Amino acid sequence: MSQFYHVSLDMDRPYHVYGGLQDNSSWIGDSAFPGGITNDRWENIYGGDGFWVFADLPIRITFMRIARRLYRRVNRKTHESRGLQPLPNYKEGKLRYNWNTPIHVSPTQNGTIYIGAQFLFRSRDHGQTWERISPDLTTNDPEKQKQNNRRNHG
Repeated sequence: MSQFYHVSLDMDRPYHVYGGLQDNSSWIGDSAFPGGITNDRWENIYGGDGFWVFADLPIRITFMRIARRLYRRVNRKTHESRGLQPLPNYKEGKLRYNWNTPIHVSPTQNGTIYIGAQFLFRSRDHGQTWERISPDLTTNDPEKQKQNNRRNHG
């Protein structure tokens, strides 16, 4: 028994279901298969506590968010994995991510992904480089930033 935090779909025919399981990795499964969908039709694409998983189909890359504010890019053919993460500006201090920080792939612009911290970031090259596209979206209240790391997971 498992619980998906979030699910997404690709535009293949038949489409695939992508999702992060609580305490049980990130997965991709078929939406239809001759004879039915069995356990062996699900592919574990990355370990850890899975959250968000999105496909970028033209080049078969999957973007995901796993526990502790980590973002990964996985090539589905080679299974090569690479970290991707926006960085703070010089002398700015750390970026403030939520425990379940969102990541989103543009449905209309191949290679464009968005990640949110206290700022919204956009990459137009599959996560190689990042641009900040918003001001601070929080109250920036230092009292609210004193939470215990175990409670906000990072």
